[in-house]
Amino acid sequence: MVLGVCEAEIMDVNVLSIIKFKELLNLEETLEMFAYVSARLPGRFHYNASYHGCSGVPFERKDPFVNERGTIGLAGTITREDIHAFDSLVCLVARDDTSKFLGFRFQTIPGYDLEEHDSNTIRLWEK
Repeated sequence: MVLGVCEAEIMDVNVLSIIKFKELLNLEETLEMFAYVSARLPGRFHYNASYHGCSGVPFERKDPFVNERGTIGLAGTITREDIHAFDSLVCLVARDDTSKFLGFRFQTIPGYDLEEHDSNTIRLWEK
């Protein structure tokens, strides 16, 4: 099937708004990466992080004490002060290991073509 112009533009928006990491990152590594990027923009990263945790002694007491982290979540807003731009983002959880992220996706405006998004916001998406 040949993509129409509108479908191709929507695909471009979706491709440009996703940044994949070279390797899976845990929550701490992801926060360190955002701190590194924010310091060099110049900008700020505001976020809300969550994870499922489990700690304690199993009921049968055959296994040792456990302290595990399960599924994680991270969403936030990044601002770039020099160009007065900001955008929301959500981290993408890896399917095979829900305690790690494979990248993140910036917020897009449904139904808008790439050129309809703010040009300074698109500059935040630059890889």
